[in-house]
Amino acid sequence: MLNKVLVATAWLIFCSASFGVAADVSEWRSWRGPQGNGSVEQGSYPVKFGADKYLWRTELPGKGCSTPILLKERIYLTSPADGNDALLCYDFDGQEKWRAVFGKENAGKHRNGSGSNASPVTDGKAIFVFFKSGTFAAVELDG
Repeated sequence: MLNKVLVATAWLIFCSASFGVAADVSEWRSWRGPQGNGSVEQGSYPVKFGADKYLWRTELPGKGCSTPILLKERIYLTSPADGNDALLCYDFDGQEKWRAVFGKENAGKHRNGSGSNASPVTDGKAIFVFFKSGTFAAVELDG
């Protein structure tokens, strides 16, 4: 089991590094973004954050610490949903487009964490996810 986890983790690191470098700044295809450094130089950003600055806000089905990725005007993130591992897809208006539900979640031990802490990555053709439960999956962009 540990071998599978190590192989999947290594694969996700490889995918994250190779897909992130080629990505357009308007897309955030992996954890830490297009350049792998968690930042972009272009754009204008709010100096102060607050409810009056939100375009939209939505409640997620469970706790998680994964970083969302952006691709083709869609937002993808992992989260537990009803005790299962899930990949969620939202549009830029905050509407859930679809969710892919996998096997039973293996909950994390940290109070804010879950088995869905790993961030998804994409090659532009599929979304790749890995969960603490050992589930490793590739999902088509339309779910």
